[in-house]
Amino acid sequence: YGKRLNSSARNWTAVVDGKSKPVAWFVSNCNSKSKRMEYVKRMSKVIPVDIWGGCGDNKCGYDEREKCMSIVNETYKFYLGFENSFCEDYIAEKLFRYAMYDVVVVVRGGGNYGQVAPPNSYINAADFKSPEDLGQYLKYLDQNKTEYIKYLQWKNDYYAEEFTLEQTLWCDICRDLNNASAHQQVMDPYDLWFSGNACWEPTDL
Repeated sequence: YGKRLNSSARNWTAVVDGKSKPVAWFVSNCNSKSKRMEYVKRMSKVIPVDIWGGCGDNKCGYDEREKCMSIVNETYKFYLGFENSFCEDYIAEKLFRYAMYDVVVVVRGGGNYGQVAPPNSYINAADFKSPEDLGQYLKYLDQNKTEYIKYLQWKNDYYAEEFTLEQTLWCDICRDLNNASAHQQVMDPYDLWFSGNACWEPTDL
């Protein structure tokens, strides 16, 4: 995400008027540790969710990605950016990728989204007691254009770029290695990732 040098208000009403469906989700891992498929099945009893990819009825090959994203951008109001695991500091590229489009990303995972994304730029499943409660809120926004547009207006002042290792991770590593004394920390990777503290089972089902 970056801050725009100049605010640029768009006609969000016109954007929303062109959308005809509520929720889209691209997923190919149907049995993840986060139990996201079970979560979506319960949520979809409240609001329809169109599932694209290997786990759904709407197919989209890797070479058709741009075409499929164009459909999502023009047709859907929400995109489910659900992680396959709940892990500390883990936020996959889907948040950044779909924030570039005219959809509201709904996140579910263990990362601190508020540290990386602008305010009102996403909806966090953690703020709701159950999948049904989240579904009711999305349904409310689907039927209330003014409230829904509040989740798009951040794009007037900020922009999103797709997360890539080349743009972020390697640059961060290079910078820190050139100032190693300021970033020195000794830890056992086994204790960090395999002690059972870094990742956990979902508690919202």
